[in-house]
Amino acid sequence: MGRSTVDVVNLLRSEGFLVTPGYIAWALRERHVPPPESRVGMAYVWQEADVARLRSFLARRNRGPKGGAL
Repeated sequence: MGRSTVDVVNLLRSEGFLVTPGYIAWALRERHVPPPESRVGMAYVWQEADVARLRSFLARRNRGPKGGAL
């Protein structure tokens, strides 16, 4: 079962990541992160592998949890 973008943002924020839906949209648009393959209409459905790639990207951009723990 996948997650919506808002669910992903809420999850990552709870883990200490600095992220907004707009930042994710920018990262997808600029092709920093590949978009999830699953969609419902125009909305992405994020699988765990998609979220893991996003976590990695955010950590590389110094938007990960403070203290370096992922």
